[in-house]
Amino acid sequence: MSITANPTFLAVETRAGRATLGGRRRLLDDLQEAVQTVEEIDGRLYAIEPVEVVAMTPVSASAHVRLVGVPALDPEPRPIAGMTCPCGARGTLYEGENRDAWDAWVESHDGCSEMVA
Repeated sequence: MSITANPTFLAVETRAGRATLGGRRRLLDDLQEAVQTVEEIDGRLYAIEPVEVVAMTPVSASAHVRLVGVPALDPEPRPIAGMTCPCGARGTLYEGENRDAWDAWVESHDGCSEMVA
């Protein structure tokens, strides 16, 4: 018997209406033959459909745990420079921001006393 792309049938012997581990079993491709076999062994018939295996690369459990919350995929911007002016104004330049806007902010507070980095 060959297993094909068509549904395959499993005939299982039963005792008191339940399938038994030690009972007779047969894999069959033909429905009529499967029905006859079930009648002969006083059993049940199950249809087994082939399962398509999905090609994938296994990922370790630690990688799954690290992805919870997905912070690495959408990181918060990292500050790369910051200054506090004695007048109370604070400025922070974040990674990816326009450097010209930062330079303009620093120049606007140039008249204040010394800036603290």
